[in-house]
Amino acid sequence: MRAWFFSSLVLLLALGCSTDTANPASPGPSGSGGTSSGGDAASGGEAEPIPSSLKFEAVDPLAPRQDVVLRVRAEPAGAYRVRFTLPSSEAEQSPLDAVLTATSRDTDADNIASVHLIAPSEPTTFVVRADVDNAVQDTLTITVMDTGYASVTVEPRYGSALRYPTTWVATAHPGKTCVELPGIPPPDGSVVSQPAGQNEAPLLPKVPANTPLAITLRSGHFVGGCASVSPLAPDSTQVVTVPVLNRPIDLSASDLSLKLELMPPDAAWTTLLASAHQAALDALIGTSVDDVDVLLDAMREAAGDDRQAFESARTSEGWDALLSARYGVTAPHQIHDLVDGWLSQAQKGFSTQTQLLQGAIEPDGAGDSSAHLTVESVAGLTAARAGFASPALWSWSAGPDDNITMGTDIYLFESKLLTSLGETVAVASAQNATDAPGALDEALDCEGASTALAAAGASPTLAYAGCDSGCLESLCEQGLRAMWQRAAAATGLSPSRLTLTATGHAFVGESAEVAGMTGSWLGELSSQGRDATTSGALTATSPP
Repeated sequence: MRAWFFSSLVLLLALGCSTDTANPASPGPSGSGGTSSGGDAASGGEAEPIPSSLKFEAVDPLAPRQDVVLRVRAEPAGAYRVRFTLPSSEAEQSPLDAVLTATSRDTDADNIASVHLIAPSEPTTFVVRADVDNAVQDTLTITVMDTGYASVTVEPRYGSALRYPTTWVATAHPGKTCVELPGIPPPDGSVVSQPAGQNEAPLLPKVPANTPLAITLRSGHFVGGCASVSPLAPDSTQVVTVPVLNRPIDLSASDLSLKLELMPPDAAWTTLLASAHQAALDALIGTSVDDVDVLLDAMREAAGDDRQAFESARTSEGWDALLSARYGVTAPHQIHDLVDGWLSQAQKGFSTQTQLLQGAIEPDGAGDSSAHLTVESVAGLTAARAGFASPALWSWSAGPDDNITMGTDIYLFESKLLTSLGETVAVASAQNATDAPGALDEALDCEGASTALAAAGASPTLAYAGCDSGCLESLCEQGLRAMWQRAAAATGLSPSRLTLTATGHAFVGESAEVAGMTGSWLGELSSQGRDATTSGALTATSPP
């Protein structure tokens, strides 16, 4: 499989080179270049800068599959684009499955362009060519030695019980030591084993002998290590033990779906919602005397520029008494009692549920320590309906034991939360309403009441100039909606704050990201000078 892979790479490189040779300015088969200074100038563009010389730095003979950096110096100082190729002809031996990791590089501040070469897997001699716009070139002859081969079985030494590797992959870097391969895990070498199972040792059946080796071992990219190995004898079999360590958790790559649960009954939320309950009822009625008064007052405000005409008709035609008689003994508290019942039932339902909040944690790109928490739902309501501000700044840090410490401040309007919960109760108890004002309309019969009010004056259909029973019905609906909005906004000038801290144990993914978490949270719920403690369980999973 590896031979096929490298042969395919050589074929792709050859195809790339054949594309270049289709250009008259490209070098011929032998790798020698022409003298063109670039096609851009001929077409009206700026000519590519050309150095006066290119010179490869010498490279010692290589072992098969050795990874080496080739360096070319350009003179004089300047910014040049250097192209690298692996030419092949009858006069030169084939580069076989040698691989260049790039086809062109720009010179750096030291006037050097660098490229990685992975030597072929068999002994050979071949040429690497560097040129700038085919005008200036140099070649370097590479020799790959016949070092023989050895077999290496790689065993992990892993002392952590925190993570659970399921497969192991071993690689070899011929001609290198672990000092040259930083990171957990180190980068893979050019010789790669087949994946081995959790309790198996991967095998490198063919590594170059008679050359130093750096042997790496990893599981996914979350556990890994390296061992430097002295040159092995040809045809020998060696067991190499590699100490592997956990890669630190990468919070900047960790997106999570979060759930916060409550442990009912929770006194902090009960107190908060009880306060919101009374504030919402007070705002609903406002300064009106009773429920008939508040309804007609709300209708008057909805009349806009016709407020005076509405108030005159109300006074002269006795609309307050008419509605009081229509609603009977419940008239003084008709609206109050309906809303009070909905809110009470909503409070009771909230006090028995276990789910508080669902949200999404997304890194903000500023580093490992910060992210954003987007609140998606609260007690089954969207964040906006529940009165929760979103997103919130989420701070977190990961310890070496894969435990995560987290914290945030979430602001909320408890009257909005309670009235939205109450609205679900109202809609469930109504026949056709889709919201709380609609449920009030259905209970108070805005259509029938408006017809009765319009018929109370001299005209059987006209309540006042320009407003008939249909107009009054619309004012009734608008007034009820305004009253409900008042109740929902009762605490709108003083948001409450949930200061949340949490700890959780992380389940680590293939790239050392947090793939899941379980833990607990503790919150301080601050509202109108009162502080209370709330708590519960925390779970997080990777989003689909």
